[in-house]
Amino acid sequence: MERYGETFRRFNMRKFLKPVPPAIRPLRPCRSDYIAAFAHPPRVAVDTIVRIEKHDPNHPGWFSGSTPGGTVGYFPTAWFELNEVGQEAIALRDYNARELTVQHGTPVGLIETVSNWARCMKKNGEIGWLPVSVAPPAG
Repeated sequence: MERYGETFRRFNMRKFLKPVPPAIRPLRPCRSDYIAAFAHPPRVAVDTIVRIEKHDPNHPGWFSGSTPGGTVGYFPTAWFELNEVGQEAIALRDYNARELTVQHGTPVGLIETVSNWARCMKKNGEIGWLPVSVAPPAG
């Protein structure tokens, strides 16, 4: 960039912060068994552009899509700024589609729910998604 005959170099900087464990509700037992469906779930950082394939009719509030690296999976619409015309979505926050594998009675802490999925944390700190029907009830 040049200003009044002087050349200035511009830099785009970003600082990645180490995430701290999210605030969770008390550990409660899962209502049933669940096995994670994806071996390689998508994961994107804030501001990443994801390609929208289609909105999921079985899970309102979610869309199927793919990351810039080609990983296919499901994404919560509330966590993305959608551009339906360009079939793109920009991540408003970091997102990891990892699911948890649990057995009936496995204690987990509920972090948040998005439509009919719950983001939970196991006692060992492992974080992932479970169907609301499997996760412990809120409250």
